[in-house]
Order: sequence, then structure tokens, then C-alpha cells
Amino acid sequence: LTTVPDVIRAAVTCIGRLAGGSLACSDELAQQGALPTLCSLLWDKQLLGNDAMIAELAALALANIASSSPVAFAQLEGRSDFPALRLELLGALGLAAGSRLANEEPGSMSDYVGGKPLEYA
Repeated sequence: LTTVPDVIRAAVTCIGRLAGGSLACSDELAQQGALPTLCSLLWDKQLLGNDAMIAELAALALANIASSSPVAFAQLEGRSDFPALRLELLGALGLAAGSRLANEEPGSMSDYVGGKPLEYA
């Protein structure tokens, strides 16, 4: 794993976008072992340094994967740190929804019908 923040941010963003709404991609990411690495990015101070964006992007990627794949969600749910992990995922979704809503026209909630994945800012 690289320790270059720009590379980590780009990779995590790519993983999250691949997973968004895709059962096949989310299942493949879970089967290939992406979840433990993404989880480590939430709390590993050595990798994160002062870059909180990496943790936010990792949480959003995990949320996209878990919401698209029951297999991935079960893997996350089986972790001993799942209670804390669940809070990170909910926080990431809240930030993403708030960011998206801030850019919406007042009264325009039609995008939320159908469960489209939240986009990265």
C-alpha cells in the first residue's frame, strides 16, 4: 500500500465509483479483499497523517460497496469493529447527502427516487 496521499485518495475514489450501485463490482471488490484495506484507511493514523479526506472517501466507498452487495455487507457486519464502522458509514453518507443537497435546486428531490448511489464531490 502506498503512503502518497494523492494516490490513496484517487484509488479510494475510483473504488467507490466502481462500486456505486453495481452488485457485480461490489461483490468482486469484496471477494478480492478490498474491504479490510478500506476499513484500515478509516483509522490508520500512519497512513492518514493529517488527511481526513482519505478516511471520508474510504467510508463512502465502503458504504457504496455495502449498500450494493449483501455479501459485502455481511463481511463488514461480521467484523468486531462493526459498531464503530457503522457510525463511520452513516457519517459518510450524511456528508455526501448534505453536499449533494447543497447543490440541488430548492424542492428538487426527484434524484433520490430509485436509490441512485451518491456521487463523490
